[in-house]
Parts: sequence; C-alpha cells; structure tokens
Amino acid sequence: MTARGKLLIVAATLAATAAVFSGCETESAASQTVSVSPSYARITSNHSVSLSAAGGWNYHWELSNDSIGYLNKTTGSSVTYTATKDGQTQTVTLKSYYSSDNSAYYQAQATIVQGDEDYAATAGGSSTSNGSHSGGGSGGGGDDDDDDDDDDDGGDTPSFKLSRSSMSIRVGETGTLSVSGAAGTPRWAITADNKAAFRTGGSNSTTANGTSVTIVGLATGTTTVTVINGGSSPTSQTCHVTVTQ
Repeated sequence: MTARGKLLIVAATLAATAAVFSGCETESAASQTVSVSPSYARITSNHSVSLSAAGGWNYHWELSNDSIGYLNKTTGSSVTYTATKDGQTQTVTLKSYYSSDNSAYYQAQATIVQGDEDYAATAGGSSTSNGSHSGGGSGGGGDDDDDDDDDDDGGDTPSFKLSRSSMSIRVGETGTLSVSGAAGTPRWAITADNKAAFRTGGSNSTTANGTSVTIVGLATGTTTVTVINGGSSPTSQTCHVTVTQ
C-alpha cells in the first residue's frame, strides 16, 4: 500500500472517531436541564436578591424589563439582581448554551415581584433544549381583605385561609402570619434552609402550632412556609417568604 493510501485510511479513521465523540456530546447535552434558584422572590426598591444556576454550563442572564432593575453581570453561575422600581414584576431568564455557535440552549426563569403589595407569582422549573421551558406557573394575588374572597358560598363552615401568600422581611426582623377558618389546631412548617424560622419563646424552630406564628429572617433568600389545617380532612396553604438585608 502506498504512503498516500495509508494517509487516507488514517484520515478517515480520525473523522469517524470525531463523529462518534461529537454524537455522544450532543446526546449528553440534550439530556441535561438547567434551573434557577430561587425561582421566586419578592423585594422592594433598592434591595437585591442573589440568583444561582444549576445544571448546564456557559450561562447567560437576561431581564424582561431593564428599566425596573439591573443585574450586576450577565454571565456566570450566579448573579445579583437589584430592583429600582416598586409595583412591578421582573422575569429573569437564564440561558445555558451548549452549541459552539450558541444556537442551542436550555432556558429557565425566575420571577421577582417588586414592592410591598401582598400579591404573589411563581416561576421556575427546569427546561428542555432550545429554550423550551417546562414547569413554573403563576399564583393569585390581591390584598389580605376577606372582601375579595368567595367565602359566602351559603355553607356554615368557614374556609381555611392563610393571611397572605407572600411576605418580605429583613434579616433580624420579624413578620406575622395567621390563619382563619381552621377546623382544628393548625400545624406550621418552614423549609429547613436557614433562611427564616419561627420565633417561639425566644428560640427558633422550623415547626409551630396555633392560629398565628412569628417569623424571623435569618439569611437573605426565599423560603416557603406551609400551614396545615388540623381538621379531619387536612388541607394546606403556603406563603413565600423573602428575606432581604
């Protein structure tokens, strides 16, 4: 066999090997997902929240409205978002590019509610490739007044209701949540992530009982409080708690 023939065989072998490895890389990328934590936060103007990416690589962050807040940077595995205007809702989009020309990516989102109004929204979840978002949703809003609720259904049993669906406190400060219409003793639980805790008798706990609780902020971030009706047919409600500096 001539030297030219041997060279052609080697080149063909290398090309086939590269194609195999390229196919494996694409398959591995397509099986990945990316997410943002936290996927929900509520802050007031001139306050910030840190957002972190998980899964994927080559991160790029975008805002739905850069006139109501800003990011400290637009690349990297974590960023800080600062609100500049209350009464607004910001969507922070994370894209994780996995193609050399940045044409293919995963996408996940976080929702930032800005202001002191007691209304909530949720977003987040994981994504599929090319930015097809899965998961997330939206929550209802409004104030804490009973006038807006459809409680007058003609029945004699009051509905089980949490006083608010979201709240914001600062590190070291406290806030109060309460329930009405409980059939038994309500049971409370807070996510054990050291962001906030129930303050009972001067000590902190992740569980509590009763119709009202006091929550103290421990570290910046967003956590979830769940209360369960103590009746024979337990139902639960949740409140998103955002802790700021």
